This record gives sequence, structure tokens and C-alpha cells, in this order.
Amino acid sequence: MSERETARVMRSSPIFLAFGYQEGFGLPPAEAMASGCYVIGFPAFGGREIFDPTFSKPIEDGDVLSFAREVAQALTEFEKDPTEIRRAGERAAEHVRRTYSPQRQRTELMRFVDQLLKSV
Repeated sequence: MSERETARVMRSSPIFLAFGYQEGFGLPPAEAMASGCYVIGFPAFGGREIFDPTFSKPIEDGDVLSFAREVAQALTEFEKDPTEIRRAGERAAEHVRRTYSPQRQRTELMRFVDQLLKSV
């Protein structure tokens, strides 16, 4: 799929399953959260900073049994009433957009470059 098609599918998906393993930042779960998905899965080390239990379901890396149980529970809840899963996805989207905004990236990059230049 193209990036545009992928984004459309992510925005229409209520739940995203994160199977990452020893990643850096955890871009796929962050993109899913920014798209409004409730994310269930492995933080994969670097994703710990974005897996907030108030809007996602972090599973201990490698614990596939707990992963399967949480997916089954989320799907059951969604089938009964999708409201809470969708609200969690909305909270995740707001958090990711606010926390990882382009302005924050620029500010932190400039701060890093300034400190780097002062050290030489």
C-alpha cells in the first residue's frame, strides 16, 4: 500500500497490534496511536515512553499468552460497545500529536545542536 492508503486504513482501524522486538522509538505504534488506534502489544524497549496504560495496553515483551488474552478481551469489549476502545484511541492520538509535534522536534534538535557546538 502507499503511505496514503496505509494512513487511511490506520485511521479506520480501532485496534493496532504491536509485535515489535527491541526497537528504538517504536514508530509503528506511535503512528497507529496518532491515527486513533487503541494499541495492544510489546513496547519493544524504545516504545515504553509511548505505551501509556490510560490509552494503550502494553504487554511484557515476548509474553504471547498475555498478548492473546488482551486482544481477545479488547475484541470482546469492542463488540459489546466500541465506545471505550474508540475513546482510548482518541486519547492516544491527542497524546502523540501533542507530545511529538514538529515544533517540539525542532526545539529539541536546536537545543542539541547548540549544546554540541558549545562543546567543540
